Amino acid sequence: MGKIDLKEKIDFEKQKENMDALLKGFIESNFSKRQAKVLAFISYLARQNNCGIAVIPKLRYFKNCGVGPNHIKRELEGLVAKKVIHWNKEKMLFQINYSEEFWEDTDGHEVDRELCDFLTELNTF
Repeated sequence: MGKIDLKEKIDFEKQKENMDALLKGFIESNFSKRQAKVLAFISYLARQNNCGIAVIPKLRYFKNCGVGPNHIKRELEGLVAKKVIHWNKEKMLFQINYSEEFWEDTDGHEVDRELCDFLTELNTF
């Protein structure tokens, strides 16, 4: 039996929608610099497959995104508590919750919806 090429099965349109939702929520929220790095790391790795799940076998691997072993567990647990990520600790699987309307305690600065809509429309070509 031949090796399955996951890239052929990736739904690129769904990936784009997920990334758009994450970026919108990210821009409007109050994540710390460490949390931002963790989210970017998980998001990047999760985009490499059609499941949207990042496999990161050891917490120390988060040093590759600049978050060291003294901080990573606390940052991950904080993101889980805010319902921004799902973390299967047993299998070390990480998935971003792209439905930012369910995120908790992530409210950031005031956002002008009309301006956002105008800028989105302006950049859609």
